[in-house]
Amino acid sequence: MSGLIRLRRVRTPDWYDGLGLELEVPAVPGTAFHLWPQEAWGVAGEAGANGDDWEFVRLSHLRDLTEHPDGSVSYRTCGLYLSDVEFAVRIVPGPDVLEIEYALANRGSRRRYVTIAPCLQLPEDVFGGEATARRRERVWVVTRESGLTRISGTRHADEPGGKPWSQIYYSDGVPSRPARHGFGLSPDTAAAGFAAAESVDGRAVAAVAAEDVVATGYALMNCLHVNPGRWCGPGESRTLRWRAYFLAGAGLDGIVDRAERELPRLHVR
Repeated sequence: MSGLIRLRRVRTPDWYDGLGLELEVPAVPGTAFHLWPQEAWGVAGEAGANGDDWEFVRLSHLRDLTEHPDGSVSYRTCGLYLSDVEFAVRIVPGPDVLEIEYALANRGSRRRYVTIAPCLQLPEDVFGGEATARRRERVWVVTRESGLTRISGTRHADEPGGKPWSQIYYSDGVPSRPARHGFGLSPDTAAAGFAAAESVDGRAVAAVAAEDVVATGYALMNCLHVNPGRWCGPGESRTLRWRAYFLAGAGLDGIVDRAERELPRLHVR
């Protein structure tokens, strides 16, 4: 629809056969963001399909994938490694914000802490285009140790793949914390579900946010991550919401103010 972020299905890399969407964003014209709305999911502390506590969500897991006349996209999951956990997902675009609602149902007999990992990939021509070591200067996260800070102001445990800007930060509310992470696991603690990146020219800011946070970070594909999660008891349903913001001219303060206003339990500063 006119004036809204436009969603279009695109191919994903050979190693990830999940749902990929291209986002045409009015606030950042002439370029495109890529979104994997549910790159992975998992249950904290329980081994998943790959031996870790997560699993890629593949196209084969999706049912009733529908592109609606209002520009939104919806689907439900089926056949995940824990078959008693199901999601109904709706992706709703606005003029400068995109919201994903994950309706989670636990049909099993155990209480579980369920996590979701969306992935927002930033266009290289706007948010890249410089030495990789410099990227940590333009990406912001919120940690218990430093508050709202650039990634360069946090502690790094390692530098995966020679990309020193890639780092993940776990919340202290998670039932289990991995000993390592393929994106690089910082010893610092995520204090809010917020991660933002400033464009190279300083004119635009993109951010991802959620109130129920498992982990945040910036990873190998020039991508922002805020992974929401919640406890869900036997026979219960829960809803998780994740938002991506795209603002031009408002700066970091403007995007923080907007996210905190629209997500009441999010406290960035």
